Amino acid sequence: MTTAQLFVATTALCAIGVVAAVSRADTRGAARRGVLAAAALASWLALTGWLAAEGALDPPAPPGPMPVVLPAIALAIGIAVSPLGARLAQLPLAALVGFQAFRIPVEITLHRLYGEGLVPVHMTFEGWNFDIVTGILALVVGGMALRRPVPRAVLLGWNVLGLALLATIVTIAFMAFPGFTRVLQDAPANLVPSTVPYVWLPSFLVPLALCGHLLVFRRLMVPSATTK
Repeated sequence: MTTAQLFVATTALCAIGVVAAVSRADTRGAARRGVLAAAALASWLALTGWLAAEGALDPPAPPGPMPVVLPAIALAIGIAVSPLGARLAQLPLAALVGFQAFRIPVEITLHRLYGEGLVPVHMTFEGWNFDIVTGILALVVGGMALRRPVPRAVLLGWNVLGLALLATIVTIAFMAFPGFTRVLQDAPANLVPSTVPYVWLPSFLVPLALCGHLLVFRRLMVPSATTK
């Protein structure tokens, strides 16, 4: 499997997971909400892919990828704090935590892209990015949640660690992007945000990971909420 195929497959599976989660979170209108979620996701992925293909997100001139990254992050936060987010936060913890395992193939993709000269080594687990740990622990903690309640301290610790590692790789990626923000001058530039299909990493997968962490925090804020 090529790097692009691995990444597209990861993105597609995450999109399917989002549609399934939205459908399950509202059983009364599951079919309609599922169709709307699928249409919205397909439209967003198509739009961002088209913009990248047309060179609209190319560096070095600002705003670069910000017109697609910032709205996606804002939407992720908005969903997490919305009534829909409240329903999503009640999904089984095994699902809320376990889905973050998608960060494992994402990190494998980044490592391959480093070998292809599209990102600096700092953005991989050979450098400063250890986000793969979040994905591995998601499998462990999610598996625990399948069998028994997980201590809140464990869930909180995993969630804080995952959010911190996510913030770390986002910062590194920003520092490596061509243009006035580029700090890492001694390594290949980060061309992911303006390259098809990898534009979906900052415009879909990163916001998705952020939303997932916020949903777990929302779940833990309810004292009576189950931890299983």
